[in-house]
Amino acid sequence: MIPLFSRWLTTEDYGRYDLFATYVTLMVPIVTLACSEAVFRYGVDRDSPGEKSPYISNGLAIVLTNSIILAIILVAIRFITGWTLAIPFFFMAFGEILNNYLQGYMRATRRLNIYSFCTAFSTLCIFAASTIFVFFLKMGLAGLIWGYAVGFLAGDLAVILFTNFKQYFKFKSISFAGVKELISYSYGLIPNSISWWIINVSDRSIINLFLGATYNGIYALACKIPNFASAIFSVFSISWQESATDMVNSAERDTYYNKILNKMCFLLIPLCGGIISCNFIFFNWIFDSKYSSGYSYVPILVTSVIFSSLSQFFGGIQISMKHPKANGATTMIGAVVNIVIHLGLVHFIGLYAAVCSTFISNVVITFSRMYLLRKEVSFRFSRSLIPLIFAYIIVVCVTYVNYSLLTDILNLLFAGVVFLIANRDMIKEILNRMLHRRK
Repeated sequence: MIPLFSRWLTTEDYGRYDLFATYVTLMVPIVTLACSEAVFRYGVDRDSPGEKSPYISNGLAIVLTNSIILAIILVAIRFITGWTLAIPFFFMAFGEILNNYLQGYMRATRRLNIYSFCTAFSTLCIFAASTIFVFFLKMGLAGLIWGYAVGFLAGDLAVILFTNFKQYFKFKSISFAGVKELISYSYGLIPNSISWWIINVSDRSIINLFLGATYNGIYALACKIPNFASAIFSVFSISWQESATDMVNSAERDTYYNKILNKMCFLLIPLCGGIISCNFIFFNWIFDSKYSSGYSYVPILVTSVIFSSLSQFFGGIQISMKHPKANGATTMIGAVVNIVIHLGLVHFIGLYAAVCSTFISNVVITFSRMYLLRKEVSFRFSRSLIPLIFAYIIVVCVTYVNYSLLTDILNLLFAGVVFLIANRDMIKEILNRMLHRRK
């Protein structure tokens, strides 16, 4: 949708939408009290629907109760200030809040195949609704918000219908003691979620305050490219917490964790290098020219994805070991680093302050979590990663110093070859499985 949005909306409107989206991501852990993680952590250890039901039912009770409070607050704001976007904003927020809860429910019931299907269905609905509201009905910013609201709610409804949700949700399972049990686990994750919000999206608020909505729109679009890399890794991250939890008491735990860590690095580093090498394609032929200044921010933002992905890997281990406070503490440290650097540099280097603060804060979180886990898990990085890192640095440098189409293409080919060599065993395995299935 980005190529279309970049043409249908002004940089200011797109910047305002992105700012509203950041507020929604802040509301999710507050309204849900981060109960999605608690529903997953307690529910995944139970076998039958009857045993999972108390956690799933009490989690939904928390979400719906706090969503009603949010609705009352936004309606009051609508009448007091006349803010016309209050109603569509609520439905977009509620759609994402419910989606967050349902993700925990599906992880607890191990129905990630349904989750993947419903997410794809939700994306198609967002595409269709946004096209109708923005392109055909000319509703502008309000239309885009309504488009996302309709898409998320459609995906949520699909989850409920396709997973036989009523089998797990029982009114009689809701109790004060059950709600308290979930919150006692999840409350420590709320600062963690808010800190991640500060690291990942509070930059928009600072940019909007000091530089204006137009700059916010440019930065928001530049962030879509690293977000693509994050989205790919999020598929791994969701299933990783399950695997880390399953292996937490195994004698082969350390060996397994290191095997996954190194495989992830071999996939993640060349993948991010490949995305960076495509930067010239995005900004020359896909995005509207009014966003062209975002080109130079992408390599650093994509590099920060490598460290944020590693921090989520280590965070998954912390969650599996039931150390939510340590998980939250490291994220809070990163959030403080992010704000201090951003506010300290925004007057001097503009949007680069947001880029640098995001990168440094993710580095801090990654090494903080690895340091805290050192007594429980002995991490070992493969020496074969060294040439891979050098190849990645070459791709980044060529992206910055080159303005020739020929060298851009050569850089893309180089990144592709590096990816194929680094992941040749995985690619060979995938091809063998495909041939086996055909036979």
